[in-house]
Amino acid sequence: MHKAEEYTVSVRLEIIEDENYFVGRVAELPDVEEYADSAEEAMSLVLDSIRTTQRVFAEEGREFPTPLVFDRESKNASGRVTLRLRKSTHYKAVVEAESEGVSLNSYLSSLIESNIALAGFSEATNKLNFVQQNIQKLTTLVEKISTNSDMHLTIFSTLFRKTAFSMQSKVNYLLEDEIEYESQSQPSFARLNVSFMQGDKHVSC
Repeated sequence: MHKAEEYTVSVRLEIIEDENYFVGRVAELPDVEEYADSAEEAMSLVLDSIRTTQRVFAEEGREFPTPLVFDRESKNASGRVTLRLRKSTHYKAVVEAESEGVSLNSYLSSLIESNIALAGFSEATNKLNFVQQNIQKLTTLVEKISTNSDMHLTIFSTLFRKTAFSMQSKVNYLLEDEIEYESQSQPSFARLNVSFMQGDKHVSC
């Protein structure tokens, strides 16, 4: 069983019915919310709720959610960024956020996420353009080959030379085997002739 401190707990100050409350939440347990007058109290209440919920799940034989695991690449990303802007840019962002009825933080976050998504789309578009350019080059080459008789002749000659060289190599290989076979067979044939001639001479005598 995981410790309550291993879970992703957040505490923030919120205005609820014109009253200030510190609200504690758990990312792994969306239904858990605790309200307190101080951040420390809210954190304590949230941790107690995690422990209590773990016991209830265990008694009922239900599987309790495990803590979120953050990969190594994002271990330095806390989700908090200190951003410095020109006063004019800051003012324009505030006006745009108010016109959309969202907080400045939400407005800036949406802009950043949109631009990141656009960057990914741009990269994919560049790759697609590269593929299309190569397809166009191949298409142009095929058209040139189909309309240019000299190019046809050049390609045919190259293929013919390669084929002829391959066939000549095979012929040379067969001839070498034949010569080697005849050279190995010649001594026995010569001995046979000599023996036959000696036999004739002996009979004649």
